[in-house]
Amino acid sequence: RYPVLWQPLSIYHGINADPDQGMFGTTIVGAEMTFPSLARLQSARDLQKARVHTSTLELKQTTQRYAHEIRSLYLGLSYNQAQQAIFGELDSLYTDLARIANSRYKAGETSPVESKLIEDKATKIRLEKNKLQKEYENYCQQLAWLTATTEPIIPYVEPLSSRIIPFSPLSTLDSTLVVQIMTKRMLEAAYVIDVKKAQLKPEFSANLFGQYTANGRLFPGYTLSMQVPLFRKAYAASIQEA
Repeated sequence: RYPVLWQPLSIYHGINADPDQGMFGTTIVGAEMTFPSLARLQSARDLQKARVHTSTLELKQTTQRYAHEIRSLYLGLSYNQAQQAIFGELDSLYTDLARIANSRYKAGETSPVESKLIEDKATKIRLEKNKLQKEYENYCQQLAWLTATTEPIIPYVEPLSSRIIPFSPLSTLDSTLVVQIMTKRMLEAAYVIDVKKAQLKPEFSANLFGQYTANGRLFPGYTLSMQVPLFRKAYAASIQEA
């Protein structure tokens, strides 16, 4: 399930001079393969497995945050529309009150201070209503960007209540995932150290070849070799770094 990359198979071809057969007297064709140590294979497989698990958890966390962001924006949009409905009614009400107060002031039935106060209140409500409209447009833009849609976004509007105001904090949604990801990363770091240590293990190579002479004779052969790390200070430094 978690395959590990090996060194590629080396295929070679060569022509050598031969004292008896002439300049192109011998043709050699062969293949060489290096076999990593079992420790290197196992540590690399464990590291790959840990990285796959970590990536899966990170993808899950990203998806969860993405869904939470969309839900928060949509709730904000619904809350904004509920507020707009209230301020729309207040705007209509205070516009009528300001007109009545102005008429009463002109008729000498009230003081200019009362008329001015009602007028100022109507202006503040109108400004708040315009501000909510701008926020609504911003919510729609963000939701359209997150959902990659060009269709108009229509929120579900319900009477304003405390139920639609709070948003679930993101920390309560992905706290478990954060712990799992941190645990996997610590395990991944441990496997990196194992991979570095496995580099100190010897590796083997097998070389199978055939030597074909100009007189038509074929001489097969093989070689076996072992690679042993000698200068271990650099390997120790990489292990220390890991």
